Amino acid sequence: MLLVVSFTAVGALRIQAEDIAQLTQVQGPAVDANNQVLQAMDDAQTGLRAYQLSGDRALLQPYLGTYDRTMTSLAALQKK
Repeated sequence: MLLVVSFTAVGALRIQAEDIAQLTQVQGPAVDANNQVLQAMDDAQTGLRAYQLSGDRALLQPYLGTYDRTMTSLAALQKK
């Protein structure tokens, strides 16, 4: 009886280890890419608000640079 329980426990631990490996290798980088997209959107919003308040076109730089950053991060997300 103890032997059966031991084999069952080892099997369950092996499945959990595989799940953890998948989370680390696949979902972790996807979460990072998603966070980069969110940060780029936040930067764009901040730049646009600053421009609207001041009228200084130099403050649009974060807004204008967001497209490339977002597309790069979205491409990384699609690969995951």
